[in-house]
Amino acid sequence: MPFDFQPLTNFRLARGSHKQPNKGGNICVNEAAVIAAGFEYRAVRDVSCLPDCFSRPVSDYAIYLNDVMLHKVRNRFLMPFVIRLPGTSDSPWIEAKRAEFIVIETARRIIAAEYDEIWLLAGRQCLSRDLRIGSHCAAAAKAAARSFRNKLGPDADRKIWQMAINILEEAILLGRHDGIGDVMAAAERLERAKAPLVSAVVWG
Repeated sequence: MPFDFQPLTNFRLARGSHKQPNKGGNICVNEAAVIAAGFEYRAVRDVSCLPDCFSRPVSDYAIYLNDVMLHKVRNRFLMPFVIRLPGTSDSPWIEAKRAEFIVIETARRIIAAEYDEIWLLAGRQCLSRDLRIGSHCAAAAKAAARSFRNKLGPDADRKIWQMAINILEEAILLGRHDGIGDVMAAAERLERAKAPLVSAVVWG
């Protein structure tokens, strides 16, 4: 079933971690997902800040995609995952399989021959023991997106970001993916969390 974006259109995603949402939302995708799932709000500096029901490798990748994406594409591509990230935690072997999938598919789909030097710098560090693969894989996507913009003009980077989002989606589908069924309830929780003051960004 296609994601119904409309209930969440008044909520914006932003780079970094935040003490609280402001009147426009302006928190990261994982922080929004925490609220949408009905948990008490918390700033998410890394995956250790998330509830246990969030897949670590999937959420780690989402954190870094959130931070490296340009503002104009962040909401379009990541907003659907506000209700997809909760309920994804699975067994250790499934989580390891997800981490490996994200790394391999980043290399296969995003790192083309002309980006070999990027992969040599980042790829070898991707499969860490704690499954925190997001930083290097998102950085590789960012470098590829920048190259596409420079060579092919504005908006050419959307092709790369769509590849990255497809990888995130498929990694979720490798294991448990309960998500949040009631989008309207999730939207209402997000609206209630908005504060009248501008949110302070916490860079961890």
